[in-house]
Amino acid sequence: MLPSISRKNSPDKPSRGQGIPQLLFMGFLLVQCIGIAAVAWRRGGPVDGTLFLTLDLPELLAIYINRGCSILSVICAALLLRWRKEGLAAFITFWTLAWTGCAWFQNSSYFEGLTPFAWAIRALAPAGAWWWLSSKELLPSPMSGLAWAFRVACATTFATHGVEALRHHPKFVDLILGTDLRLLDGALTQTKAERMLDVIGWVDIGVAILVLARPRNIPVLVWMTFWGIITAMSRATCWGLSGLDMALMRFMHGGMPLVLLLLVILSYRQADRSTAPEDTDADADADADAEEE
Repeated sequence: MLPSISRKNSPDKPSRGQGIPQLLFMGFLLVQCIGIAAVAWRRGGPVDGTLFLTLDLPELLAIYINRGCSILSVICAALLLRWRKEGLAAFITFWTLAWTGCAWFQNSSYFEGLTPFAWAIRALAPAGAWWWLSSKELLPSPMSGLAWAFRVACATTFATHGVEALRHHPKFVDLILGTDLRLLDGALTQTKAERMLDVIGWVDIGVAILVLARPRNIPVLVWMTFWGIITAMSRATCWGLSGLDMALMRFMHGGMPLVLLLLVILSYRQADRSTAPEDTDADADADADAEEE
């Protein structure tokens, strides 16, 4: 079993790069919180809609609560980069789950009914940060419970997006056509865009299965990292700077697979280091025996 490194049992001189996965994850969490806050400020969100339309709170109060809590989550995420306090991650977890729950509650179509599954990565990322900090493991094993929770979240989001792509989600069609119109010659037709979604859908479902069946498969994690960032940035390539907030909110779609990738790579390196002294001792014993002969 690949080793894990905790703050309690880590060596006096920790290996280089040991804290990078956690720091990187907190960085992606900050980017996600900035995206959510930008969306809340510019467009509103599911929380203020639920507070105003369902709970009959004054509209202005609902807007202030949505914006205020979103900005507070950004502050908490920024503080996490310096102070690894579980309470900071707990608030971000509460607020992100509130967004997800309200978005699902307000669903009015088949696609919106899949919101909790499509948002699995960004909804569970703050809870993952909370878990990571509570575990006291600076570098958890890639087969740890935390890593498996990340894999399940990644698989859920990718599989759900795959299903939505196969059913030709109108927003996905718009993203492809809008990106083609902005960056290319705009010759892509809706029929071709839907054919592209068929391929994308099956690939997404395939990697969702592989990340669970082959948990230490590096190429799968590399692809999920690449594709997660590409699809997040498609909001900006389609709508320009006006879609940047939507892109930032989804950046964790590439960040979580990237952290899993680093956990696998660094754990292999840690395993190599732990076996290296044994090999050196064995070589020394062999040399001593040869001298005696």
